[in-house]
Amino acid sequence: MELMVLKPKRIKGFNFAYVTNTGSYKKLSNTVNYLENILEKNDIKFDNVVSVLMDDPNVTEESQLKCELGVILRDYNENNPALAADIKIKRIDDFVGLVFDYTGEIQGIDNYYKAIIKKMTEASYIIAGFPIEFYIKSPINSEKDGLCHTRIIIPIFYTWENKREIND
Repeated sequence: MELMVLKPKRIKGFNFAYVTNTGSYKKLSNTVNYLENILEKNDIKFDNVVSVLMDDPNVTEESQLKCELGVILRDYNENNPALAADIKIKRIDDFVGLVFDYTGEIQGIDNYYKAIIKKMTEASYIIAGFPIEFYIKSPINSEKDGLCHTRIIIPIFYTWENKREIND
């Protein structure tokens, strides 16, 4: 496992079009296909596929795991017509987080998360929100070959008591 460097980073906010997905965090391709097809049909430009993980797989049964799975919208206009009844759009505001890149087997990401949390705890960081995964390699391709490249961002509380240098 690679060396983890804990450096707080300011994360720029973004507009997020998403659907709520229930089930394994390792099987997202059907939902990604559905969402991308609707956005493309409506000529809505988007970037990274992103998920906000709502449950801890160490506590919640895999079939019950929930996430907000979606994309970062480019130039979204609030006056655009509704895309589909189940697609929601929200703004995720700027925040401070710790950023980690994971490249490896999909099955290994759980252990990577455990190592992240251990390292954060040892360094006295306090988690301020749900983890956000930016899929550098599409979940569709990852499910085909079992390998993923994911940027994991863990929002943290950033107060005067734990003030450390922030990287932009």
